[in-house]
Amino acid sequence: MNSNTSYDRNTENRTSKRNEQIRAASLARTLQSSGIAEKARSPSGSAVPHVYQRCASSGHANDSSIPITSNPAYLAMASRMSSSKGSPSSTSLVSEYSEGGSERQDKNKSEQIDISNYLSEKNLNRKNLPIASLEALVKEGVLSDELSFVAYDISFDDDVFQKPQMIDHTTFDQLLEMDDDDQHEFSKSIVFNYFEQAETTIKELHGALKQKDLKKLSSLGHFLKGSSAALGLTEMKNVCERIQNYGALRSRDGALTVPSEEIALDFIDRTLSIVEDVYSDVRSYLEKFYQDLIH
Repeated sequence: MNSNTSYDRNTENRTSKRNEQIRAASLARTLQSSGIAEKARSPSGSAVPHVYQRCASSGHANDSSIPITSNPAYLAMASRMSSSKGSPSSTSLVSEYSEGGSERQDKNKSEQIDISNYLSEKNLNRKNLPIASLEALVKEGVLSDELSFVAYDISFDDDVFQKPQMIDHTTFDQLLEMDDDDQHEFSKSIVFNYFEQAETTIKELHGALKQKDLKKLSSLGHFLKGSSAALGLTEMKNVCERIQNYGALRSRDGALTVPSEEIALDFIDRTLSIVEDVYSDVRSYLEKFYQDLIH
């Protein structure tokens, strides 16, 4: 019994550490694709970068003379957030960002930033290893507090993370089991009532965003998250939870505080586009599901 418990705990610890290494590697890719810093060296056998090399285009990364949401490094990172609006590619933004001052660029490109001293054994084994890396890069002046938050949150959009399933059929099947006729009138009425509810809530989200009402945005995100979860609409639940967290000035996973309302509102605006896309896919899928089920 004890040996099994020990084995399970060890397996869980290894999985957790591996997941954090994946997160750290994703963070490194986010920093590189946004033109701030690229991984220069990692210890043998580790996916965690300990030495970064400042990119040539990073000269204005922490320029406080322009609004953070207009900062090219911010835009390059935020463009990775999936959206139907079609943000400019990070490559073109980095290119625009790096124009001028070739002497400065050469100096920046050759500069290496060793954060080994900040990554203690405790940090390397803790739950939020990417946060430890970001804190070190902030202390080294590579990132501002605002950009460190953006890099952390956007790194969740890396392709390495598996996209959640649209519907948890275990949950949805429980609803179908409550039908007492071949027409599935009960479950269908619940689902189509959800459609009305979701569309009303999305309209209210747009209104609250226009009013810059973060508290209401968080509340509406929480409401739509709950009703989506009740039907097993996993992907819809997840994106609504992001709006809930951003409205409460938290990162999408709740681990960090959003450094400004400006960033929170911009992230909600981008995420609301994703909510609309996911809802459209969910509605099309379920309408066809009932059409095929009844006929």
